[in-house]
Amino acid sequence: MGRRVPDRVPMVEISYWPATIERWRSEGLPADVSPEQHFDLDVMGMVAFDWSLRLPERTLEETADYRIQVDANGVTVKSWRQHYATPAELDFTITDRASWRAQRERLRPDPSRVTEAS
Repeated sequence: MGRRVPDRVPMVEISYWPATIERWRSEGLPADVSPEQHFDLDVMGMVAFDWSLRLPERTLEETADYRIQVDANGVTVKSWRQHYATPAELDFTITDRASWRAQRERLRPDPSRVTEAS
């Protein structure tokens, strides 16, 4: 940020899978110590930016194993309930140039899109 040669590359991790944290705790990571503290990682400040199309979200199907919903980008996503895994993208609102043109105005800059992240 000071526009100088950095002294080193920051050591950060953006997120952890819940099962990973559970395993580390079972292997001795104290409950009152964060992974960042334990591994001596750098603290990273973040700004949240809503880059979505801000389309209405809706649930299409729910079972004990998964949920299928349309997100704010118009992507139909299948998420699993019993385990943490990458959601499966099943369908998209934007599939060609014409559908992009129909939605692109939704991405206009707006101060309400930027918030402080925790």
